[in-house]
Amino acid sequence: MMSCLALRYEALVLRELKSTSYQWLQVSHIEWLTFAEQALDNGFYSVAAKYKKL
Repeated sequence: MMSCLALRYEALVLRELKSTSYQWLQVSHIEWLTFAEQALDNGFYSVAAKYKKL
């Protein structure tokens, strides 16, 4: 599960970086919140904490 969350986090970050050129890639706050909630539910508190940094 951790590798899945790590890949998802990387995908969200990459989308954020690319969204400056391609607005349709912009990650919504709901997507980040859902990611953080799923990370917390699976015991990955440090991964969920990254949500606050963005």
